[in-house]
Amino acid sequence: MRNNYSHPYFETIHKISPKINEYIVNKIIKLNLEKDFEKTVLEISIKRKETPIMRANITYLTYKVFGGKDNLQNLMPALALSELSNQFCYLDNWIFDNKNNVLDNKEKISAVVASSAILRELAQQVIEEIKCSLATKNKISNLFSVATMLSYQGQLEETQTNIKTIKQFASDEDAIKYFEKKAKLLSGQLYGLSFEIGALLAKQNKQTCEKLRQLGIIFGTGLHLSNDIGDFAITEFNSFRSYQNQLSDIFNARLTLPIYYILAYGADEEKRALLQICNNPNPTKKEVELAVKALITSKALIKSKTNLNKYKNEFKNLALSLPENKYRDAIVSMANTIKVNKYLKSLNQLSKYYEQ
Repeated sequence: MRNNYSHPYFETIHKISPKINEYIVNKIIKLNLEKDFEKTVLEISIKRKETPIMRANITYLTYKVFGGKDNLQNLMPALALSELSNQFCYLDNWIFDNKNNVLDNKEKISAVVASSAILRELAQQVIEEIKCSLATKNKISNLFSVATMLSYQGQLEETQTNIKTIKQFASDEDAIKYFEKKAKLLSGQLYGLSFEIGALLAKQNKQTCEKLRQLGIIFGTGLHLSNDIGDFAITEFNSFRSYQNQLSDIFNARLTLPIYYILAYGADEEKRALLQICNNPNPTKKEVELAVKALITSKALIKSKTNLNKYKNEFKNLALSLPENKYRDAIVSMANTIKVNKYLKSLNQLSKYYEQ
């Protein structure tokens, strides 16, 4: 997708994102929390102030694709739900992955845990504020709870899948199946929720709502697998800047699909380069560069990216079955995000650099 604001996807995401962020910030401020604590609760919202909010946009597009007529203000609680669930998962992920070195500070850990709980409760509150029938509200609440529980099951499984567990896979097919299942839990379920909420608010039948949930699961699973590859996109070679720490999977000695391919097919020096920075809190720039280079020279990057085609095509084909209008076109265009994003573009640049 080109960054063209006239495109319906970008048109809507840039329209609604600032308003959703403002809505959430105001919700937090009205809690009258102690100022230092409030600062932590607001941290994600502040960092995402200028960031397009994808999952809320998904809910909006899905609602509109089925002819939903309600105005943005009335939809705000439902849209905020997708973003709030994203935010409290982000905060918990800081602890799971030791982002921003949060584990070095016990007071910070406590503040992050408490902030996540606050955002989780706010998510439940906004469900009560959604303008829909009681039956629909109860359905959304139940779907939200189930998706959250499944996502955290996936998160726990991810923390327990380290490089030593590579021995459990008898073949590449076994490994791919496992990583797809984990990605479906971790991200697929929450994206499925965002799609289905839009369909529920548009008063679609059970079969259509289940189709939209499946659409989101496909997208979220593919995007998660794509992000596992993007973890290797180090900022030294790029113009973009991210608040999320890159290479966290490697630093935590986690086993993802690209790391599996390096360890399964890399030459000895490529494997050593990767293992050199596992559980290493202070790697040198050279050590990091060698690990990223190993992703490319071992062909792990190519192997990992090949698997993304399936999700891109499945998502696109299912999205094309939606009612034909500009909102359907916006949803269809999201298929490209699985294979084309700033992190994968960065790695493509690195591939050219290392292959010279």
